Amino acid sequence: MATREELKALIDQVPDSSLEMIRGMLEHHVHPPEPNPEIERMQRRTNQYRELVLQRYRETPRPGTGGSGSGTGFLSEREGVPFGRQGFHYWDGKALVQQSLQLFDGQEVEVMERLSFSPERASLVCTLELCSGGHTVRHEDTFPVSEK
Repeated sequence: MATREELKALIDQVPDSSLEMIRGMLEHHVHPPEPNPEIERMQRRTNQYRELVLQRYRETPRPGTGGSGSGTGFLSEREGVPFGRQGFHYWDGKALVQQSLQLFDGQEVEVMERLSFSPERASLVCTLELCSGGHTVRHEDTFPVSEK
């Protein structure tokens, strides 16, 4: 466990250009901000979403589908407006799928990105699907495969 003396010695080594950032980090720990109920609600919702999608994933495995998924997420706010994203990726056969729930000021948008090659590997196939408020938009496009 770090001691105050060790931390003070480290601060003495920090370049002047980084002092403001370090001060902000320390200030955040000394005087943490008041909890934002909307951010807490979003945290619960993103955790629910991750569990729901992982459950769907486990219930409908297909041959060639790999792994349990790897996830990332964040929640924050800008000018008092909460936003965030909980997402994860997994392999579905030879397609890489990135699935996420994006939250913006109370609005939820599910996003699914799917990358795969055409059967002859002449093109990269990108499929994007967005769902929000009962409305779904799907777009697919192909890109020529670049020479290595």
